[in-house]
Amino acid sequence: MIKYIKASGYLVILVLLSFIIQSCSQNLESTQSIKTSFAIVVDPLTLENANTSIMAYKDILESEGLEVYLISDQWENPQEIREELQKYYNSEPQLEGAVFIGDVPIPFIMDAQHLATAYKRDQKRYPLHVAAIPSDRFYDDFDLKFEFIEHDSVRLNNYYYRLSANSPQYIKSDIYSGRIKPSIKEGEDKYQMISDYLDKVVSLRNSTELDFLMSFTGHGYNTESLTAWAGEKLALREQFPELFNAQGRVEFLDFRMDEFMKPFLLGRLQDPDLDIALLHEHGSPEMQLINGTPDVSSVTESIENVKRYLRSKLRAANDRGKNLNEAKKYYMDWLGVSEHWFDGTFDKEVIDQDSIYNYNMDIYAEDAHEISPEAKFIMFDACFNGSFHLDRYLAGEYVFGKGSTMVAHANSVNALQDKWPDEMIGLLKLGVRVGNWAKQINSIETHIIGDPTYYFKTDQKFDYNKLIASGRNKPQLWNSVLKMEDPDLQCLAISNLFDPQDKVFSDQLKDLY
Repeated sequence: MIKYIKASGYLVILVLLSFIIQSCSQNLESTQSIKTSFAIVVDPLTLENANTSIMAYKDILESEGLEVYLISDQWENPQEIREELQKYYNSEPQLEGAVFIGDVPIPFIMDAQHLATAYKRDQKRYPLHVAAIPSDRFYDDFDLKFEFIEHDSVRLNNYYYRLSANSPQYIKSDIYSGRIKPSIKEGEDKYQMISDYLDKVVSLRNSTELDFLMSFTGHGYNTESLTAWAGEKLALREQFPELFNAQGRVEFLDFRMDEFMKPFLLGRLQDPDLDIALLHEHGSPEMQLINGTPDVSSVTESIENVKRYLRSKLRAANDRGKNLNEAKKYYMDWLGVSEHWFDGTFDKEVIDQDSIYNYNMDIYAEDAHEISPEAKFIMFDACFNGSFHLDRYLAGEYVFGKGSTMVAHANSVNALQDKWPDEMIGLLKLGVRVGNWAKQINSIETHIIGDPTYYFKTDQKFDYNKLIASGRNKPQLWNSVLKMEDPDLQCLAISNLFDPQDKVFSDQLKDLY
């Protein structure tokens, strides 16, 4: 009798599981008939000079089921482009994303620093091109409201707006967007670089499975917390469980592993098997800050660290025209050292040695220019690496370089460390377009550099891009997704179900927790 009851219990559980799986499948199936579109926005000169490659890119997108609009004009301002995109978003098939190729106007946003993770500049003290934030949220979040300030008369691609006081004061992008705008070294042909990049996109389309991920953490990041570093491993293990078994490959690197991690990191980024590189570090438009002053235990190495520091401070004082004797006295009193600790500061041989030492600690735009980056997707979780409004910027060196890097996620200004930049990144293993992932976590400074439609090859039955395109207003659909085992799909469902005014979901969220 007891055996019979157990068997019945198992049968009930199996029936319930079967019902849940069937219900989820039916709801997912209902999304597969959704049709979407995509906009290629390109300035007339780029369209003329890279026409063959742009049309080949358009063709490959159309072969994947996207209806593609080609938008090119002599625009008076970015508002004209925004209105065109919004028109397609409000029509059928609904617009899911856009890419801006070449010299498409760049909106700079004032009065929106509360939408940035870290950027805080005195808007009264600095000129517009410094105080404002270059942001394509102007183009991809149609609910935001802006007021035109002026067009830059020197930097002709810059248009300045302020976020209106009666605008929503949060970001929820309606479409995704990306920039195909190369980092240009003097003497290079930007139109040829765009053509070469698009040819690369077309030739390598749908050819890479996601089976190798590398994460690197640089000095000073997350306050150099090893607990945070280990925590990312735990999160990524849930997001990419298949990478942690015999068929996958995952590496976690930290600046502490070597006094100079630069050559090792550059080597790893050129590994043809590398699919995703998550680079958590500090940075600037043309630098990735990799190593800091090394943590050492030997007395002689500690002394050398201090001497190198003192020499750099004295040279800086000299460059600023300060009194060198006063500068020396300040550091001698502060650190309790003698004048001999400054020996060699202005000797050419010592200057060269210090310069080489410092150069080997960081990655520069020129370093990226010389290598062949192979990671298909790179996240630059650093300040300013995605400053696409500048002629030369680091993320652009990787994406438009010699290797097979397709797309990057990077910040146009500085960014907060204490955030979760990898949130929902496991969606990429399901064939989700990089743009569809990125729009879930957009801040005002985050941007896709390269093709936002890029995706990894997958054997998934469902097109999860169509699931994302189904929109927020389908609670039955998202409640069924909430029952799926994948943590990032659950996270996606929660973000689509969330409403601060919904008491019912508030209780449901508590139960989920």
